[in-house]
Formats: sequence, structure tokens, C-alpha cells
Amino acid sequence: MKRILLLLFIVFFSIENVFANEYQDKIYKDEKIPNMYIRKINADGQEYTKQGTFIRRASDNQFVYCLEPFVDLENNHLYSGYKDNYANILNISQETWNKIQLIAYYGYQYGNHIDDYWYYITQVMIWREIASDAQFYFTDKLNGSNNLELFKKEIEEIENLINEHNILPNINDVYLKKGTDLLIEDTNKILNNFSVVNNNNVIINNNYIQLNNVLENQTIKLIKKSDLYVDKPILYFDSVSQKILAPGNYEPVKYDFNIFVKGSNLKINKVDNHTKSNIKKAGIEFLLYDINNNFIASAKTDENGIAIFSDLAIGKYQIKESPRQIIDGYEINTDVMVVEINDQDNLEIDFANEPVKGKIIINKYDENNLPLGKVWFGLYDENQKLLDMNETNEKGEIIFDHLVVGKYFIKELSQFEGFIPNKEEYEIELVLNKDTNKIEDKLLKVINYYEKGKVTINKTNSSNESLAGVEFNILNENMQIIYNGLTNNSGKLVINDLPLGNYFLEEVNTIRGYKPLSELIAFKIEKNAEIVTINVINEKTKIKIPDTNINIVNYCFVLPKNKKTICK
Repeated sequence: MKRILLLLFIVFFSIENVFANEYQDKIYKDEKIPNMYIRKINADGQEYTKQGTFIRRASDNQFVYCLEPFVDLENNHLYSGYKDNYANILNISQETWNKIQLIAYYGYQYGNHIDDYWYYITQVMIWREIASDAQFYFTDKLNGSNNLELFKKEIEEIENLINEHNILPNINDVYLKKGTDLLIEDTNKILNNFSVVNNNNVIINNNYIQLNNVLENQTIKLIKKSDLYVDKPILYFDSVSQKILAPGNYEPVKYDFNIFVKGSNLKINKVDNHTKSNIKKAGIEFLLYDINNNFIASAKTDENGIAIFSDLAIGKYQIKESPRQIIDGYEINTDVMVVEINDQDNLEIDFANEPVKGKIIINKYDENNLPLGKVWFGLYDENQKLLDMNETNEKGEIIFDHLVVGKYFIKELSQFEGFIPNKEEYEIELVLNKDTNKIEDKLLKVINYYEKGKVTINKTNSSNESLAGVEFNILNENMQIIYNGLTNNSGKLVINDLPLGNYFLEEVNTIRGYKPLSELIAFKIEKNAEIVTINVINEKTKIKIPDTNINIVNYCFVLPKNKKTICK
């Protein structure tokens, strides 16, 4: 026992001597936080629950955080505070400590994190770092179920702030001539989070650094603002109670960049705005003006499409493409590009020209020359890469426009029920008319054919004898006559090219001596090239002779319809 006490004395004596800047204060439990409940599950499976409670420092009622989850606090116990060597005192890695101090900084009271529940969200996030072998959950009520969705958004917000904490301004070393002004933008857009160290001539304005009349090389030193608190974090430590953290400002985040005095040239790449590659054509002329439209110089591209203006002073310039020229396959760029030469030895820009463009017009019809809407087509380049998709309008039209010179393929991507699928691939090439420097538009007419079948009508009598000259109608499902015809000498009537659908067969007139068919015969064409066969049998007309009780050996009678006399 004496050995243990001696060891504890040595440990605490060492801490008292190693860690200077000691601050003493009392810590106490304050009000409970409504609707804030937490469960801790240890590695061995033991569970504990509690309601969130504020912990404060007695001297100024400043909120603090406990660093030993669910360990009782000795209320109003006097603590010793330290402002250095945090990781060593807590026996954790420096990386873990860095994360904890940032959680404390960006948690409760940072920005709009002012509601009480932010305090305990911050507390739980600290516990999850310092006691990583345990699990912590928010619950809807005391001893309630774990709810992973509770405060998920708030935790993510704090984590995002921490993840962005060490992002530095993106400002490289700059070069400019003596006596010129510097205005440079931070492309990471975080410059407002920094201040300048010991240089009153440097101004941070929005997302720019401004320095006027630079006469010599210098290093600009930036430091991230950390002014939420008045001091560094304080770690309160005592042997009979748990460790406590008073949040404070984080360790300085610094960034430096250099300014060097240099001269500048201006290099212009003449590029294709479609491919972004250089237009390798010599003799394309550029005109250079100052900001007040005073002409300065002209320059022409070399065989690689590059033009250079040399020995230019710092300032703003206007670049124009000479209108007195024709660039085969390209539109003249009438834009005025304004550039500023300030910190570069060589400024390189792209001056783009739009290639001359044409269009492919697709007209989609059925075989009756009626437009077909809502049919999808794909536009492909010469490597069969899909460039665009669109569907025909109510006029059966699609326009693929803004197309440069080249070979294209058109494919029909959808089909309508009742039409034969169109598997054809249409190759179209757009070419430049060098006389007009324009692309001639291409028109593509695409016809879809109906899926069709045929019906064969076999007309016979009850003795299977063919009946020629019998008249039939074909009616659609709206009872409209779409075909009329007679059986041939073989008693057949064949109707080809009937689109898929429901139909009716109507016998209009039969031949003499046969009873006409009084009912419609329904049939259906269900698939392409289907053949439907209908056998129609007519019975002969029977004439009943009246019984006169007279024995007649030979007799004749007259048919009433055609007045024909028949004798027996």
C-alpha cells in the first residue's frame, strides 16, 4: 500500500513540475438539458444511461466538458488547470487531442450552435474520441431506444467544419514588376478566415489579397483567425475527480506565400471551342488594345496556332480577333477578351473559335405518310459513341443541331406496337462548303411499316365445291368497310397487308341457288406475317313444292327471283 501511495505521489509530483501555467478553479454541475438522453455501452456490454447536464467553471460560469464518460463529478471540487502538453496529461495521441480541441471549438457556441442541445452533442462527440472502445447513443427518452438519426445532421455539420479546418488558401508565389499593385484571389475561397501577420500594407478584401505599390520581394504571412475564446484550452485535472476541458482557441494555422518582381509576356492559343485543341493554322491575326481602346500591336499565329505579344507592361488589355480574315471551318470570334497582366512572367490564354455547325433533320412517317410522334432516335459519332437522344414531336420531326463537320450515325431506339422494328443504321456525313464556309444541313426521312398479315377465304358449298363470284366485305373494329372483293374461280379470296387488329368478315352477295351467310365472322391478325384462313360454307336454297294430292310424273316450276323455268 505504501508503494502505491508513493507511486501516486511521484506521478502527481511529476505532473505538477512538468506542466507549468497552472490555473485553479472549481467545477460544478448545473442545469439538466431537456430532451437530451444518452446511453453508453462499454466494451464488455455494460450499459449506462443519463440525462444531459451542463458542467460549468465556478469562477465565470463558463461551460466545460468532462473527459471521462459517465464518471461522477466531485461538485465544487478545486481543480488544477493546465494549458500545455494536453495529450501527455490525458495519455492520448496528439492526433486524438487535435480532434477533441476542434470538436470543442466548432461545437457549442460556434456560429449558430447556441441552443443547449449543441452543448451535449459536442460532449458526446468528445466522448466518442477519448473513449473509442465504448459506444454512445442518443435516445428519445431516459432508458429509451437507441436512435441513430437523432442529431445526425448536427454531428455531420461539426465534422464538416473539422474536416475543412486545415484547408489553406490556394495562393501560389506571385511575380510582378516593381511599383505595380497586387490583387490575387484565393481559389479555395477561405481567405476571409485568415488575417495578415505584421504587415499593415496588405489588405484582405472579400476573397482577395490586395497590396499596392510593391517595391521589393517579400513574404506574406497569414494566420487563421481563432477568436471565439480569449485563451487556449484549459485542462483541469485532479486525482479524486474526473478530467475536465474548458474549450479555447485552437493551435495556429499558418500559410505563407512569396511575392517576386518579374516581367510578363502574353501567349495566345487559338483553340477549337468544341475539341479544346489548338487550331493549327498560321496567319490568324490578333489585335491588342489597352483598356481605353488604344491600339498597341498586332500578332499572327504560327503553324501551331500560337500568337505571342512580348514585353508588355503590367495592366489590363483587350484582345480582339481581326475581322478582316476568314478561318476555314470556323466562325469569327467577335468577343473582346479582357486580360490582366500582373504577377506572371508569361500569361497564357485560350482564344476560342466556334466551329461552323450544321444540323441533321429527321422526319418520321408511317407508310401512309402520316407523321409519327414520340419515337426516340439516337445520334452517334463515327466511333459509335452516343452523343444525344431525342424524340419526334407531333409533326414527326427531330432536329439534332450544333453539329460540327464529321460522320454521324442515326439509330431508331424505340418502336411502336403494330410496327415492324426498324433496325437500320443511317450514316450521315456533314461537310463544309468552302465557298460559303458553312455546313449544309442534312434531311433524313425514316418510314416505319406496319406489321401485317393476310386472310384467305375459302368459299364452298356443303359438298366442298368451290363457289366463285361470292362478294365479301372486310370491316375493321369500328365497323368500317376497308376491303371489298369476290372469290375467284377456285372459291378463294385473299386479302394481303392487313395491319394487326380485330376484323369482321361480311358476306354481301352469294351466287344463285345458295343461301347467303347472315352473320359476321370475327377474326384477328395478331403478329407480323400471320395468315388467317376462314372457310365459309353456303347451303343450297331449298324450294318446297306444295302437296296437291295429285300424282304428277313430269312437272315444271318458275324461280321467282330470276323467272327461270325448271322442269322435272
